[in-house]
Amino acid sequence: MSRRVELPNGISSFRDLIDRWPSAAAFARDAGANEDSGRIWYRRDRVPERYRLVVVSLAAEKGIVLTTTGFDELRRRGAGVGK
Repeated sequence: MSRRVELPNGISSFRDLIDRWPSAAAFARDAGANEDSGRIWYRRDRVPERYRLVVVSLAAEKGIVLTTTGFDELRRRGAGVGK
């Protein structure tokens, strides 16, 4: 059985994380993606794996504690959403 990782800052989903930005489009721009991607990520509650390190770094710049393990946990939690 896998262990559930508790995340700080009240973040339990990518939606919670994206909500810390002015918009999903702004989050995507900061991550280096197009604005439509941000809206899709928000709706699906998933961010592609290739953005893992940049999202962890962006979170840190905002004072949000998110490790790579935390990113992976959010991906597991969002699995299957918005297929």
